[in-house]
Amino acid sequence: MGSHKTVLLSCLITLGWYLSLANGLVINEFLASNDKGLLDGNGNTSDWIELYNNDSQPISLDGWRLTDDIDDLAKWFFPPGTVIPANGYFIIFASGQSVDNDIDPSGHLHTNFSIKKEGEYLGLIGPDGTIVHDYRPEFPPQETDISYGLWQSQVRYFKTPTPGQPNQQPILGLTTKTVHTPVRGFYDQPFDLKIQCDTPDVVIRYTLDGSKPSEQNGYTYDPAHPIAITTTRIVRSVALKTGWKSADVTTHTYLFLQDVLRQPDHPAGYPNTWAGNPADYGMDPEITTNTLSPHFDPTVIDALLSIPTMSLVLDPDDWMGSQRGIYQHPHERASDDRWERPASIEYIIPDGLEDPDPSGTGFQANCGVKIQGESSARDYEGKHTFRLLFKDEYGPGKLHYKLFKNSPMDRFNTLSLRCCSTDSWHFKESDGNGGSRYRRWDSQYIRDVWMRDTMSAMGQLSSHSTHVHLYVNGLYWGLYNPSERPDDAFMVEYDQLSETPESTDPVIFVFW
Repeated sequence: MGSHKTVLLSCLITLGWYLSLANGLVINEFLASNDKGLLDGNGNTSDWIELYNNDSQPISLDGWRLTDDIDDLAKWFFPPGTVIPANGYFIIFASGQSVDNDIDPSGHLHTNFSIKKEGEYLGLIGPDGTIVHDYRPEFPPQETDISYGLWQSQVRYFKTPTPGQPNQQPILGLTTKTVHTPVRGFYDQPFDLKIQCDTPDVVIRYTLDGSKPSEQNGYTYDPAHPIAITTTRIVRSVALKTGWKSADVTTHTYLFLQDVLRQPDHPAGYPNTWAGNPADYGMDPEITTNTLSPHFDPTVIDALLSIPTMSLVLDPDDWMGSQRGIYQHPHERASDDRWERPASIEYIIPDGLEDPDPSGTGFQANCGVKIQGESSARDYEGKHTFRLLFKDEYGPGKLHYKLFKNSPMDRFNTLSLRCCSTDSWHFKESDGNGGSRYRRWDSQYIRDVWMRDTMSAMGQLSSHSTHVHLYVNGLYWGLYNPSERPDDAFMVEYDQLSETPESTDPVIFVFW
């Protein structure tokens, strides 16, 4: 949303605030994306709306209404007998209930609509059908756990929501996300990267090492001097403005595949060991660059473009740090939520490949990441499986994207980036000579995939997956198998899909 439109919205909403004073009742504060805040009587973090009666007398709410649709001013009525006290506050949960007068076990009212985080109309309607106070034509986009409402004669965001209490010191606004030109993808020629933000008078900070940019970390972007991109780079940026809250960090990965072929065994700044064992970051020159080698393959770049790419980006200390690095502490930390780290994940589709999602654009999302596995996360194994967790504290509460071509699912709480462990070339056999049941010399990356696909083909519920090339902080990390994780959220989501056929046949559920 541009800055001029935001100012117009502010003026219109402020006018509505002045008009409502005479009626004694206003929508004082609301929260459109509640993750860690006020719980309703069912124990859920539902959206909420706070009314304030600035009159010295109680007001009966018989016949009063709330709505998120200016064309439907009778969308939700307060139950008869509802009263808001003089100079008092009243909380209503906007949880989108299917019944009109839902009251939870704690006595809280619930509306039949929820509040859209992206912004929409919100109005308080009097018993005669007139609009008493509203946010028109729509309130601006909202952020998780940041409320919005009235502050003196203005509308403002509040970093600390105060349901049932006077609003506290506001923030002046939210900056918009930075925009990178050109966008993430594959390049074979140097270029100048430009970064801009629609919010005026911001300072743009950026990093090149995967860490999160801030006032204290990174470089200040100068529009007169774009960033020269001459090799594989990860560029993260954010717009800062005094008194404003910044939008999420923007992350773009730029891949130069000729340089990927020459990825060194020991990149500068990286440790020489992983969990006490020798590290190996490099591409095999006998295959990628040594044209005299009998193993040289001139089609490696074509192979790197033959399937989609994922780029995982996180702070270097969270990645490989001796104390905090998840890759330096894989096994004992695999099931420990304290070893979950903030990250960014990008899905990049090479030219000529079909995008399974109708948008056809790939995606980027901020998420959490941790090492997945128990026996497969042994310290001496050089390649580990990651789990991506989509939570409001990092970015979107779900990933909304149709990642798997043969699946109806287009929303995910979590994804597993499977390294295929004992079915991949990196696996170290227990006896060292290929005599175990897990043999790297005939690994194919498809055993589990075949099993799960076969279960789906037989009409049973099983997780879907695909294959990608994975990069971590700009380093090529190998072939990976992004998969749905068959947990309780997986079961709930598939149960809610209208496309799921009803069946009386027993369901064989596949875990791994």
